[in-house]
Amino acid sequence: PLGTGGELAKEFATLLEQMWQIQKKEEGLSNDTVGNHNNGTIYSSSRVYSPGNYDTGLSSVTYPRSFKHTLGKHAEQFVGYDQHDSQELAIYLLDALHEDTNRVRKKPYVEKPEQAEDESDDVASEKAWNIHLQRDDSRILENFMGQIKSRLRCPVEGCGRVSTTFDPSMYLSVPIPGSTDRVVKVTFVPLLGGGREPQEGSCAAAAEMSIKLCKNSTVKTLRARVVEMARECYGFDATELCEEDVQFA
Repeated sequence: PLGTGGELAKEFATLLEQMWQIQKKEEGLSNDTVGNHNNGTIYSSSRVYSPGNYDTGLSSVTYPRSFKHTLGKHAEQFVGYDQHDSQELAIYLLDALHEDTNRVRKKPYVEKPEQAEDESDDVASEKAWNIHLQRDDSRILENFMGQIKSRLRCPVEGCGRVSTTFDPSMYLSVPIPGSTDRVVKVTFVPLLGGGREPQEGSCAAAAEMSIKLCKNSTVKTLRARVVEMARECYGFDATELCEEDVQFA
């Protein structure tokens, strides 16, 4: 998003202030004042105060109604009380807060720089970052944004062109460990010609293998892992066993 005109940033700041009880003593939020308002409780649009053991003499419960209303006003997908992905909310909130607090009001046109062949990663990264700051500069950027190095090579034979850039990134999605993996059990039966036997103490004639693969892996990947483990087990070298030699039954 290109910001909310500062509305979401103001509501978020108010919510944080309420959550962390950043209140001025001059506002009269003392035990005596509390006792004079609605039998010991002060009500606001987003917060309820009641007597407690905090330094202010108050415990608090924060109700982010106003923040929720403003969020739904600018992002219709968050209207109502349907279940939403927390990452989706975090991405939208960080983007909106960044734009609301961006110190750059008029963004100039800039081109994405590429790393030169004789340029170090540090120099290329700093150059790309300084160019990015010409369009984006906020507290959100200072605390949440980094860079990802991207390297692309032209697949056309004979071209050989390589493009290396440093792209700004505020979040990085990573898979949950184990959720995308599976274990495939394979019984490897070698065809040992010329009276060759497995290495002593290493494997039996037929070896049981447990191979961990990504769920999206192909048969080619499985075949490569079988070859790798078989070479370790039987002492084959690259000329004696290759991927094309492995057949599945």
